[in-house]
Amino acid sequence: MKKTIIVLILFLFSCLHFQAIAEDELDIAILEYPPYEYTYNGQFHGVSVRLVEAVFQRIEQPIKLQVLPWSRALKFLKEGRIDGLIEVLVVPERLTYIDFSQVVLMEERITLFVVEDSPITFDGDLRALSEYHFGARQDFSYGTIFDEAVANKVIKHMSIDVEFDTLLLKLCTGDIDILIGEKNTIHYVSSRIKVLQNTSIKRCKNIKRLSPIIQTTSAYMGFSKENKLIHIRDRFDEALTEMKRDGSYEKIIEAWWSENSLKSRD
Repeated sequence: MKKTIIVLILFLFSCLHFQAIAEDELDIAILEYPPYEYTYNGQFHGVSVRLVEAVFQRIEQPIKLQVLPWSRALKFLKEGRIDGLIEVLVVPERLTYIDFSQVVLMEERITLFVVEDSPITFDGDLRALSEYHFGARQDFSYGTIFDEAVANKVIKHMSIDVEFDTLLLKLCTGDIDILIGEKNTIHYVSSRIKVLQNTSIKRCKNIKRLSPIIQTTSAYMGFSKENKLIHIRDRFDEALTEMKRDGSYEKIIEAWWSENSLKSRD
């Protein structure tokens, strides 16, 4: 009888312990944004995902990842329905509902893509491309240079879509002339073309990246102001700073690129 009571007590304690852990978990959203954050075979992948997981492990903060469309993720963050969002650029309107990490999570290089035989060239001046039709993802910021070019009508013709594949298909079929994205997504672009050729179109021309890049932008970890997570944000910053200081930040990045057979980020 006594053993039964002890077992029952241990069982109840275990249940309460795991319940407490579950309640303390932070709900963190990611976007389908390879190679930085994405899902594959039901698993979460990406160099930024690996970094964020390492930071939260270092501060012993449990997290639960979920993938959301970008616009919905921003809405949920504003409403406090999620606690955090990986890889967010700082723009003024987001400051009202996001507590950004003070330490940069990842530097991104914003680039233009065209089909391989396109006559379009780029010398760094977006005004020279004002008559071309661009494709971009909904509610994305591509840095101050491109965002301001759109706001000031320097870029006049835009196709906006939630899905990257849809924009890529439009580039393949000639519905848009230029696709804007992150420099390292060229690896993802190549793999997605093969999928599209098997499903949506018979053939897609190869995609090439235009040089120079438009801008290097800083992406941060974003925490919901609604959920009052400044203390978590500060601990996140301390751990990320320490990881950059002790070399583990760069080791994680280099290991990820090496494991995924991708070229250098530079």
